[in-house]
Amino acid sequence: MLVLQPLADGNVIYNFHYYEPHEFTHQGAGWGVPWWSYTHGIPYPPTDSSMQAALAQVPDPGYRFTLENYWLDHWDARRIRLQVDAAAAWAHQYNVPLIVNEFGAYRETTDPVSRANWIRDARTAFEADGIGWTMWDYRGSFGVVTKQDGQPAQVDAATLAALGLHER
Repeated sequence: MLVLQPLADGNVIYNFHYYEPHEFTHQGAGWGVPWWSYTHGIPYPPTDSSMQAALAQVPDPGYRFTLENYWLDHWDARRIRLQVDAAAAWAHQYNVPLIVNEFGAYRETTDPVSRANWIRDARTAFEADGIGWTMWDYRGSFGVVTKQDGQPAQVDAATLAALGLHER
């Protein structure tokens, strides 16, 4: 996005999806990069001890190197904020509106505390730069609620709090 030239149309709202780093947000996912399906329990932010256990989950050396970079690149609130700041600077440079129309972390194999920490850090980075946001999704694998067939949806209190929201 940062290399795009905005259109000469004041009716365009620019958007981006935010799932960085995928090593955390898509761990355990059976789509996308094949090695994601091997991983689970990768914490956010990563720690020295946690990464040794996570690296042992990935059999291919090249994929292990990619996962190791998640830890070496120091993914934390500051790192997220730097990326979001760059997007916001682009929008300010061109005086165009910008929103995040998807962000989230895969719930199925992600530690709930780490997931909430990442969601909070991403959301607060967006809000600090005046960027509106929508989470992906409401009740699926990335959702705000959990839903079992035939049962009412249950609000995930940790996700709601990470989003800065309150249940009515």
